[in-house]
Amino acid sequence: MDRRTALRGLFLSFSLFLLQTSGALPLEPGKIGNMDVFGVAPGSITELQRCFGEAAREYLTAASTPGNGPRAHELETKLEEQIKAAGGFEAVEISAVHYFQPNVPSDLTFNITPKGQKPSIVYMPEPKEDVPDPDGLLASWREYDMIGSSLDFAGEIADSPPCPAHHCTYGFDHPKLRPYGEKFAQKVPADRAELIRVLRTDKDEKKRGNAAYLLAHLPEARDVLSILLPQLRDPSPYVRNSVMRVIALMAEHGEVKSISLEPILPFLASPALTDRNKAVSIVAALAGDKSYQDLLVHRSGCDLVRLLETKLPNQNEFAHRALVKLRGEDLGAANPAAWRKWLEFQKVSCPAEPQIRPGTLCPTNPQPPSPRQNIRSNLKNN
Repeated sequence: MDRRTALRGLFLSFSLFLLQTSGALPLEPGKIGNMDVFGVAPGSITELQRCFGEAAREYLTAASTPGNGPRAHELETKLEEQIKAAGGFEAVEISAVHYFQPNVPSDLTFNITPKGQKPSIVYMPEPKEDVPDPDGLLASWREYDMIGSSLDFAGEIADSPPCPAHHCTYGFDHPKLRPYGEKFAQKVPADRAELIRVLRTDKDEKKRGNAAYLLAHLPEARDVLSILLPQLRDPSPYVRNSVMRVIALMAEHGEVKSISLEPILPFLASPALTDRNKAVSIVAALAGDKSYQDLLVHRSGCDLVRLLETKLPNQNEFAHRALVKLRGEDLGAANPAAWRKWLEFQKVSCPAEPQIRPGTLCPTNPQPPSPRQNIRSNLKNN
C-alpha cells in the first residue's frame, strides 16, 4: 500500500462518520483487507476470525453501504457485546478503516481490553455547554469537509495540496474550496476566544473536533499547540483524533519544537485505533530528535514494536519509521523479534500479552464420525 493510501487511512477514513457524510465510497461491500487485533497477542486473531469472522463481514457490508449507518451501528454493537461476553473481557471496540483508493478493501481491528486491566489514560469530564457557532465557522467547516471529500473521491485533490494554515485536509487551491480558505484565514483569529470556548466546553463532540481543525488557522504554531495540547484528554475519540491529527501534521512539517511527549505517549497503547495511529505518527515525526530518543526507547519502545506487528499501514509504517530513527539502522519491518532483542540490549524488557487460545471463544467443530462409528451407532440405536 503506497504512502498516499496509508496517509489517507491515517488522516481521513477511520470511522462511520465519513460514511454518513461523504456519499458513496469506492468500496466492495463486506470485503476485508486485513483483520487485526490489539490489546492481546497478535496470534489471537485466529480464534477471533474463526468465531466472529462471518459476523465481522456482515457488519462491514453494512458499514460499506451508503445510507446503512443505523444497521451498521446495530451490528457493530451486537458483535462487540458478543465478543466481550465470550471472552469475559473488560471492553471490546471494533474499528473499520476505509481507504480512498478504488477497490482497496477495508481493514478491521478488534480492540480488546482484557478483564481487570485498568485504564492508563484518565479523561476529562464530559462538557455540558451549548456554544453558539461563531460567525458560522463550524457550519462552513462542515461544508468544506463534505465538498473536499467529494472532490478527493473524484481525484480532483492533489496528493499533497498546498496548505496556508498549520493543518489542511484538502487545501484550498480548488476553486470550490478557495472561499473557505479565505473565510478561515480572516475569521478564525477574530473568533479565537469563542472557538476555544467551543473546544473546551461544548457538549457536541463534532463541534469540539471541528473547532480544533479551525484553530489550526491561527497564525502562530506555538499558539495552536498551547490551545490543543490540553485537549488530548478529551473524553471523545473524535475530538482527540482531531487534536492529534493537527499536531501530527505540524510535527511532520517541523512546526513542533520542544513539546513534551509525555502526554502523547500513553496513546500508543490506547484501545482506540484513532488514538494509536495519530500518536505513532507524531512520534515518527519527532523520533529523529536526540532530545526525545532516550525517553522513546525506554518508555515506548515496546509499544512501538507492538504497533509494528499490527497489519494496518497507518500504524505499522509509522512505528517502523520511528524505530529506524531510534536505532539508526533498519532491523526490518517484518522482524519484531529483532527489535525486541535490540530493546533488551537497552535494558528494556517487553511484557508478554495475553493470548486468546483456540477453542476459548466458541465451540470447536467436532470431527465427523468415521463410517465404522456410524455403523456401530446405527446398530446400537436400532
